[in-house]
Amino acid sequence: IRIGTPALTTRGFDEGACEQLGQLIADVLDAPEDAKRLEKVSATVKELCEAFPVYYRGFTDRRVGPRERRRENLAKMVPPEKKS
Repeated sequence: IRIGTPALTTRGFDEGACEQLGQLIADVLDAPEDAKRLEKVSATVKELCEAFPVYYRGFTDRRVGPRERRRENLAKMVPPEKKS
């Protein structure tokens, strides 16, 4: 399987997101018939695609790059800590 890094960086993937994608691919290759695993991988891929869309604000507005977009996307994916 070859995944071009330009496609990943265009979406704003950083090293951690690329590692996560590689692990998802490995999970499917390890157990292609495991329906539960495939459902879990599918849900995670959907989250990644929503967090890192092909076209994003930074795509047309060069003031916002992949690093800033990554911070924004992580903030959406990670629930805020509860304050005591």
